[in-house]
Amino acid sequence: MNGKMSFLEVEALGDLLNAETEKQRQQAVRGMSGELAKKCWEWRSLLMRSLAHAETILDFSDDVDDESILLADATSGLAEVRSEMQQALRGFQSSQLIKDGVHVTLCGPPNAGKSSLLNLLVGSDVAIVSSVPGTTREVLRAEVDLRGFKVVLQDTAGLRAAGDELEREGMSRARAAAEESPLRMVVVEAGKDPVGDVDRVMAEVRGEGDTMVVIN
Repeated sequence: MNGKMSFLEVEALGDLLNAETEKQRQQAVRGMSGELAKKCWEWRSLLMRSLAHAETILDFSDDVDDESILLADATSGLAEVRSEMQQALRGFQSSQLIKDGVHVTLCGPPNAGKSSLLNLLVGSDVAIVSSVPGTTREVLRAEVDLRGFKVVLQDTAGLRAAGDELEREGMSRARAAAEESPLRMVVVEAGKDPVGDVDRVMAEVRGEGDTMVVIN
């Protein structure tokens, strides 16, 4: 309100205070520099100038000797602005991954070692490990700092055809988590049918995320 900081700089300050990893801190510091706000004002100035030329053509077309000159002035630089905006949007998507964390969903058949892998990656026993199939029902989330990047690991219920009502609900949530995740880790057991298990899991899970296979 006092003109000291832009909204973007205030938001970046909040991100800095809430930063959990080094990459989040670096991104917040860049946001506080005011570079994006300055670029937005540059875009606004060019768009307002183009709008003024366009309105002149529309309102005073009879008095304009050469409309092509004004039209060229109105459209000059617009393609460059659009390109810069598209690039900024792509950068925004990447920055959101740094801010919110990269979600990685562990999925696969029951008792394939998903919970054990989660515990190993996190470094503590956050997930219950049991020889009884169907132990995991809810989507269990754990955060880790991977070389400065926030990674959210998600352990899910094992996917299979059988199961009681609670297990089927757990499998439904597992599919939803895997489909929304940008990265999926399909965990299968080497002593059984790893290729067939991977095919069955991928047939159940849709989505545009990347997939990697872990054979336990």
